[in-house]
Amino acid sequence: MKCSRLICILLSIFVIVSCGSTRSKNNSKVSLDTSSYIQELEDYRAQKKLEYEADSHYPLKGKELEYLRYFPANSAFKVDATITVLDKQESVTVKTSAGEERQYIPYATLQFEIAGKPFSLQVHTSPSFNSIPAYKDLMFLMFYDLTNGEETYGGGRYIDLYKTDIKNGKITLDFNKAYHPYCHYSSGYSCAIPPAENHVNIKILAGEKNYAGTYKGGH
Repeated sequence: MKCSRLICILLSIFVIVSCGSTRSKNNSKVSLDTSSYIQELEDYRAQKKLEYEADSHYPLKGKELEYLRYFPANSAFKVDATITVLDKQESVTVKTSAGEERQYIPYATLQFEIAGKPFSLQVHTSPSFNSIPAYKDLMFLMFYDLTNGEETYGGGRYIDLYKTDIKNGKITLDFNKAYHPYCHYSSGYSCAIPPAENHVNIKILAGEKNYAGTYKGGH
């Protein structure tokens, strides 16, 4: 089973006591989604909660999971992206919320459109992924958008993608599956901060919203 939040598990293993403008008119209206897609997303989120409950590294347990909040399903934020694998893949330094530095490898560029507006984001891999067979196909997308610090965590959000899902130079990029790093819920974690090139200048009104429960630990 593919485990969402794999990157957060890795970060917590490394450091256990280890994120503008006005809303675009094109993105202010939630699209009318089919009942099948809504149900698919509800099933996905329910499965994730079961995985979080079983994950010893995940900071929320039991009734705390009831305070996870999400934007309504919006297929306008589920897009087919063109993925271009980079010829030159060298480690870059990514800062974390705890002021640390970690090494990631820019793996590919995603090009896509939302409401007719073009965007480009980089996905990364990590030397630590390659050393663990279960994670070898994981691609890590960390991004900022104009919801950060308002509807969502100020430190950005993440999406897990997989090399095995690349088909004919395309990959499905579903922002409805965007999630928060552990730092949004609790102190004691060190979470990767999205690089400057991964800032999206619109509100991505999809995926996980601000946690409605109580932050665990001091800010």
